Amino acid sequence: MFSRGLQRNANKVLGVYLRPDSVALAIVEKKQVSQLLTFPVSSSEQWLAALSEQVAKLGCKKHLAFVVLSQHFYQQVQIERPNVPDEELLASLPFAIKELVSEPLRDLVLDYVNVPAVPMMAERLNVIYSPKAVIQRVVSAVSEAGLKLQHIGVEELTLANLLDAKDETQMLIYQHSADDVLISVVRNGALYFSRHLRGFQSLCQQTQVVDTFLLEGLGLELQRSLDYVVAQLKIADVNQIKLALPNEHVEQIARQIGESLGRNIQGVPLTDNPQECDVLPALAALPNVAQLNLMSTDTVEEAS
Repeated sequence: MFSRGLQRNANKVLGVYLRPDSVALAIVEKKQVSQLLTFPVSSSEQWLAALSEQVAKLGCKKHLAFVVLSQHFYQQVQIERPNVPDEELLASLPFAIKELVSEPLRDLVLDYVNVPAVPMMAERLNVIYSPKAVIQRVVSAVSEAGLKLQHIGVEELTLANLLDAKDETQMLIYQHSADDVLISVVRNGALYFSRHLRGFQSLCQQTQVVDTFLLEGLGLELQRSLDYVVAQLKIADVNQIKLALPNEHVEQIARQIGESLGRNIQGVPLTDNPQECDVLPALAALPNVAQLNLMSTDTVEEAS
């Protein structure tokens, strides 16, 4: 359920990013983005009403829906892979994590993703869990709004779809306008590492000149993550870093962060409206998202 997403062919698809304060929609028809929008909600209980209104207004009933849950609705825990056959792995998860979670297991939906292999370490899994009530609310809201639910994913894994599946280590620095900074490290299409950087929510509010104190603190945290990739994950150093923010000055901000690190960081101007960056997780959930070329920086001037 919570894997990175199903990259299947479809002419009319809808990415749905569900948050406690908003719902974001990305509509693709004939492999072209036709609509990007965000509308507020006061709680997840309003998902059904909000989706029903927008689906009717946009005329997208019966579209295939790929849903992404924001970080507020799930948690993750990393464990050693239980020594059971593959077909018994999912059923073994409650026993494997029962001492690691505080919620009653009967109230949770569990899934897992394999952690990319690290030399000299046992095989590991990331177990992702969410309250059953949340999943039931998603299923109900999507189906009653007239959409065809295809997949439910989570934010970190879904955003990794945006980076190329190639044999080099890449980092995406992403921020929603209401959240902290999220960094993701991907190699060969696999998410190796993700981390929320607390205390940098004002990054997306910066002007062309970034606050010095924020710049130094963020640079320190990014360097720690870069060091972790090489020292602990034992993979090649990050050689491509991209920054996506709901900010019209994203390229200038990227250049300043890059200069503080001694790295080239590419700001990604996703759309003419910077606030549409808040819809990025919904876009990332869509089938064959790489074909939309959202992360292209061909026209972005590189930092010197």
